[in-house]
Amino acid sequence: MNTVIRVFLLLGIFAGAAAAEPASALESLGELGAWQAGAAAPATPLRPSPVYDQTEKGFSRYANPVMEACRGDRSCFMALDGPERGLCEAYKEGKSCFMALDGADRGWCQAVKEGKSCFMALDGADRDLCEKGQFPRKHLFWARCANISLPQGQSNPLMQACRGEKSCFMALDGPERGLCEAYKEGKSCFMALDGADRGWCQVMKEGKSCFMALDGNERDRCERGYFPGKHLFWEHCSKE
Repeated sequence: MNTVIRVFLLLGIFAGAAAAEPASALESLGELGAWQAGAAAPATPLRPSPVYDQTEKGFSRYANPVMEACRGDRSCFMALDGPERGLCEAYKEGKSCFMALDGADRGWCQAVKEGKSCFMALDGADRDLCEKGQFPRKHLFWARCANISLPQGQSNPLMQACRGEKSCFMALDGPERGLCEAYKEGKSCFMALDGADRGWCQVMKEGKSCFMALDGNERDRCERGYFPGKHLFWEHCSKE
């Protein structure tokens, strides 16, 4: 009988606490359960999971918003935000450069897509780069997604290597050469690259898992399907 009375008293105490402060009562019940079990089990934080499609390996195993927009699987508005959405709308969906972009991106778009002269579209260092045919990779990427040809007479080393007109070694140097050799010329990611670039390459080209290939923020981005633009660019080139 005494045991039954004690049980009812305990239930009454917890019921009163729950009515006054629900969170505190729940925490107390959790602590009581953990104490009875002998140890408290830490809560496992929720993490975003990759979304898979039907392809077998490489970056396309993940629902990457940039590539979904590039392929036309989703609209630019639905897939992207910020400057990336503007680039997509200008190149992929035919919106004018003036309406879709601002700053230097507007000028680059006018030179790459609309045929405006470098002198008229850009200023300073951007104009110098444009006159040498050295266009930003992000504009080259979206132009390729939209099957837009570069202005005649331009000899951009990135595109020469991408199209196979020059070898990666002859056209490029530094990390860009390594990316080109890995994706375009079939060199192993391990031999061509180092650091995070090696890990991204192993995921996108060789089918290694995000967990095995990358660490920290890079792994988190990978598991959400957000891959670096430079790797997307060279992976795209490798299909030619």
